[in-house]
Amino acid sequence: MLWFLLGLVFASTPIDRIAAVVNEEVIALSEVYELGAQFIQQNNQNDEARRKAELKVLDSLIIRILITQELQRIGLDPTTEEVDQAITNVANANKMDQARLRVEVEKTGISWSQYRREMRDSIRQMKFNQSILQPRITVNEDMLLDAYRRGIADLPKEVDLGAIFLAAPAEEKVADVQQRLSNGEAFAKLAAETDEGGVASENGRMGKFKQGSLRPDLDKVAFSIPVGTVSEPICDQAGCFLLYVFSKSDLSPPSFESQRGKLLDEYYAQRFERELALWSDQAKRRASIDIKLVSPE
Repeated sequence: MLWFLLGLVFASTPIDRIAAVVNEEVIALSEVYELGAQFIQQNNQNDEARRKAELKVLDSLIIRILITQELQRIGLDPTTEEVDQAITNVANANKMDQARLRVEVEKTGISWSQYRREMRDSIRQMKFNQSILQPRITVNEDMLLDAYRRGIADLPKEVDLGAIFLAAPAEEKVADVQQRLSNGEAFAKLAAETDEGGVASENGRMGKFKQGSLRPDLDKVAFSIPVGTVSEPICDQAGCFLLYVFSKSDLSPPSFESQRGKLLDEYYAQRFERELALWSDQAKRRASIDIKLVSPE
């Protein structure tokens, strides 16, 4: 009877498998699922899709191990003391001690040991970027200037906008206003007399607006009609707008010096991704990697 009960326990417990061996370091299938369970579940339409997802997560784990092995080789792998200090910094930043931080972490469903592993991985990636990848990257000032110029070219414009709003039913009122405009009456005078949207007292002036800040249908018209012209009616269930553009201007761009730090961060982020891919390909070719998960046919 005891063996029978043990048999039930063993049968109900998934048996872990070796997913890959990287330079004699074993990656278990459980580690693949610990890292990428959600991603694999999202790509679980069939056996082939699931296995492709498993292999993609496995590849990330292989790269992690190669990075760890390289940092260990050059004596830069994070120490326990560095992990403790990083966790202390997180706790201090959140105005709590480590005991309280642990409680808050475990409330999210993450075990403390997993949190420490993730913290170590974060430190490891930072050290790898600084010691291995960053020396491979040369900052190109011309590229930063080009990115800056592209950015300021896309800056939104600003419009000084007027409007007449006519509440529904608005067809006859719109026709009357348009006729009076065509007869040469000033927009400001008409707005003061006919507006039903709250800007009559301002002679139709709504104020200055950045491109993209208005309701989409109004924004499109406001920034497309010429200065000094009145739009065609823009109507919805509430009524109709007639827009008038007093002036348009480009917003003053920030200086290159004020944007250089942000541009540099974006530049490094792009180059880190590229250099990591190149380094990973080289490291995989040098390493002994035995994939045990069979790729779907």
